[in-house]
Amino acid sequence: MASYYKHKATHSRKIPYSFQCEHCVKDSGTILATISGNEAQYDSPHKTLTEKQTETLNRDAHKLLVNRVYHDYVNATEKQVFSLSFKDVCPHCQKPQSWAVSGMKNDLMTWPIALIVVGIIAALGTYFFTDSKNIMLSVMIGGAFVLAAAFIWIYKSIKIKMKITKASSALQKNIPTIDWSVADDLINEKLVNIGK
Repeated sequence: MASYYKHKATHSRKIPYSFQCEHCVKDSGTILATISGNEAQYDSPHKTLTEKQTETLNRDAHKLLVNRVYHDYVNATEKQVFSLSFKDVCPHCQKPQSWAVSGMKNDLMTWPIALIVVGIIAALGTYFFTDSKNIMLSVMIGGAFVLAAAFIWIYKSIKIKMKITKASSALQKNIPTIDWSVADDLINEKLVNIGK
């Protein structure tokens, strides 16, 4: 059986933003958030890719970045849900901002759901693709993934509650000012693709 090399690429874009601290009321100054697309992968039997294969890998990485930037843009501008890429700790007083809780809540179920799906797949794979149809082993494997998902959910929930508690002493509620103009090309590219 031939072995394949996994060639990977990730594209990212730096987005400037700033915020007025809800606690000390000082301006954060310009901060750069790095928004990265999901990792693109190209499997090849060769250690190096041809120019055309490299173009395909980079095109896929670019599409994933376009999707991520557009998703974060829509969430921020329409729903006031800010990606975890936008760090909220004030550079002056080191206190968190209440606007960051929305991104944490949005991210709350990502890993637990993924773990539960992987657990179900692993349990079914164990049951159907092993010689002994060992139901107990399948249940244990699936249960381990569900338990891991529960622990991650509890951990993230505690972090959210701690952030809410720390941000509750805020003098006022603000949202960050994000300069999306540096990503206009990516946002417009996505809008053109949606319009097709």
